[in-house]
Amino acid sequence: AELIPNHINQYKVTMISLVPTMLSRILKLDFDQNSNKMLRAVIIGGSNCNNSLLKKAIDNNLPIYKSYGMTESCSGIAGFWVADYPDKMNASGFTHDSVQIKIIENQIYIKGPSIIQKYYNDNVIDWHNTDDIGYIDKKGLLYIIGRKGLAVSGGENIDIKEIEDTIHKHPKVKKAFVRIESDDEWGDKLIAYISTDKCELLDIKNWLKNQLSNYKIPKDFVRLH
Repeated sequence: AELIPNHINQYKVTMISLVPTMLSRILKLDFDQNSNKMLRAVIIGGSNCNNSLLKKAIDNNLPIYKSYGMTESCSGIAGFWVADYPDKMNASGFTHDSVQIKIIENQIYIKGPSIIQKYYNDNVIDWHNTDDIGYIDKKGLLYIIGRKGLAVSGGENIDIKEIEDTIHKHPKVKKAFVRIESDDEWGDKLIAYISTDKCELLDIKNWLKNQLSNYKIPKDFVRLH
């Protein structure tokens, strides 16, 4: 993140795509206002972006375009200029041209020329189920409430059940659950609540480093009494 402001000036960058974690770290730097003026768009996607982080970016004159998409949609399929809708910062944007979206039992389904047609060795897909939960308001803005069974932290999808099941494998853990907390830097921050009498929480965290990828390890650990 420390190199990005200099790179914008050095290479005359006009558009940049970031996940919220990267945006948060950049805003903590001494960001040259000349860099801000050079940028035409700062595209934010990959995970939920906290409203306070968006406001801070706009206060720093960054042209924030919030985007929603996924690998199966060949990147963004909805988005909007946040500064144009300051009272709609929670939204994920208007649907892009040629993309169709429908909501079935609160789950978002998508269809269009950029959307995956089938997975390898699987059946052809008509409407792709994103597994995201959300709705579309009267103005046509799409809102994402969350992902079924998943957290998105630092732009990475994380299966909550996988984390909880792994923690329960520790021989000295009696009970554990993982809660998601909204966070400016990470989007979703994972917090593990653990009941154990004979083990330090730091020891459990260190044990998890050999069980899970680093990005899946909860950021905070809380002892349950």
